[in-house]
Amino acid sequence: MEFSRHEPTLRPEQTPTGLSTGRFEVCCRECGDDEGGYDSQSGEVRDLRGPYPSKDRALEVLVLHRAMTERDW
Repeated sequence: MEFSRHEPTLRPEQTPTGLSTGRFEVCCRECGDDEGGYDSQSGEVRDLRGPYPSKDRALEVLVLHRAMTERDW
């Protein structure tokens, strides 16, 4: 069985005008996140994306997501 390793990325959340909100998002293209607007994403993608209140919390989610999508066959 083939699988692809998920490589989520971390980015600062921004307002529509490009200013930072101080929160962070986790984006995972392998889960279908096209890094477009929040409202254009599926519910599952929005749940993963966040936003998270701190960079540390977003990094925890990123590491957990990566670990959950890795498999040893």
